[in-house]
Amino acid sequence: MMTAPSANRSTSISRRRGTECHTAVTGTDGLNKFVQVQPDLVILDIRLPDIDGFTVLEELREDDEDVKVIMITAFHDMDTTIRAMKAGAYDYITSRSISTSSKSRCRRHSRPWRRRRRSAAC
Repeated sequence: MMTAPSANRSTSISRRRGTECHTAVTGTDGLNKFVQVQPDLVILDIRLPDIDGFTVLEELREDDEDVKVIMITAFHDMDTTIRAMKAGAYDYITSRSISTSSKSRCRRHSRPWRRRRRSAAC
């Protein structure tokens, strides 16, 4: 699931990979969608139109302490990176650096979680 003001642009990437991608443009929509679909991985922008990504991250972690969240932002800033990781983000990338390697990091982060979630459901 991707929560970012530009979230709708990401769906073509996931469709080509055969995965399901749910998007939300606001933090509130993202939180509601998280409850509905329980995604393997959340890609969360720090700057959202309604509430900031750190607030969303905190609420996601309250709902599911094992949730994997990759925080993204347009600007690289070490203080923000440290804050995101201390708040429980699984990884942190800048939107300017989204590349093939970043996409492979997303796939790598979601795989162990997906396997664990499926085995827990059996």
